[in-house]
Amino acid sequence: MDMENPETWPTLLNVSEAAKIARKGPNFIYFGVRDGIIPAVKLGKSIRIPRDRFLAFLNGESTTA
Repeated sequence: MDMENPETWPTLLNVSEAAKIARKGPNFIYFGVRDGIIPAVKLGKSIRIPRDRFLAFLNGESTTA
């Protein structure tokens, strides 16, 4: 995964990948998801973050649909 090119990121990021991209710890992602700040979907016990909505979040755009 090329960190500089979002097109190479998976369509659904896991918490570890999102934390690496944001240069934050995983707890930052977990708390953001819990608080509704970071858009995410839950697949079973896994949290997945849609790439395009996460990129919008990182760019300071609204992530509500």
